Amino acid sequence: MGTFWPRAAHPFAPPCYAERAVPDLTWRMATWTARTGGRLVLSGHSQGSVLAAAAAWQLPPRARGRIALLTYGSPLERLYGRWFPAHFGPEALSGLHTDVAQWTNLYRATDPIGGPVRVPGVDHTPLHDPLAYGRTPDEPLPPPIHGHGDYPCDPAFARARTALLHRLRPAGPVPRQPGWTEAPRAAGSSPGRTPLPRDSDAEQRRARKGGDGSHPDE
Repeated sequence: MGTFWPRAAHPFAPPCYAERAVPDLTWRMATWTARTGGRLVLSGHSQGSVLAAAAAWQLPPRARGRIALLTYGSPLERLYGRWFPAHFGPEALSGLHTDVAQWTNLYRATDPIGGPVRVPGVDHTPLHDPLAYGRTPDEPLPPPIHGHGDYPCDPAFARARTALLHRLRPAGPVPRQPGWTEAPRAAGSSPGRTPLPRDSDAEQRRARKGGDGSHPDE
C-alpha cells in the first residue's frame, strides 16, 4: 500500500510505481478509445484495482463513456477506504461509479484482502468458494479454497466481463484525423492510416538530394 503513494509522503519507502503506471495506463486508454472508437473493459485485481481506479479518475470525460471497470479481490474499500478516506472513501468511490460508464466488483467472503466496495449497483453477490463441495469421480480431492486468487477461474468472472462489454454503448465512427490518409492495402488486409508528408519533410529530402533529384553524396 505504501508504494502506491508518491515518495514525498514517505521518503524512506521503495520507489512509487503509481507515478509511472497510472499516467501510462490513462494515456493508453484515452488514445486507444479516441483512435479506434472501441469499447474497453478495464480489469484490475487486488492492487491492480487501485491502479485501475486511479487511472479511470484521470480520464477525459469523452473516454470515460467508452470504459467499464471490472475489479476483483479489491482492497479499495476495505484497506484504502479505511486508511485514506479523503481519496478512497464512500464519496470518492461513489464519484468513480458516476464517472465511468459501468463498474462491477467481484469478491469472496474467503478473501482476506479484497471485499465489497459498498457502492450501490457495483458489488456482485459474494462468489462461492469453493465452487462446489464434495468429491466427484473427476475430482477425487476436495476442491481448493481460492481466497484472494484465481478469480478468472470462476465462471462469474467471464459473465461479468461480457455483461459489462454489452452494456457499453456501441462504438461510433472514428473521426478522420487531420494529416492522415488511408494507405493502400492488399486484398484481405485490414485498413490502416499513413501520415501525409509535411512540407518540411519534403524540403529536407530535396535538400539531401541537392534539390535536383540527384542522389545524396553519402
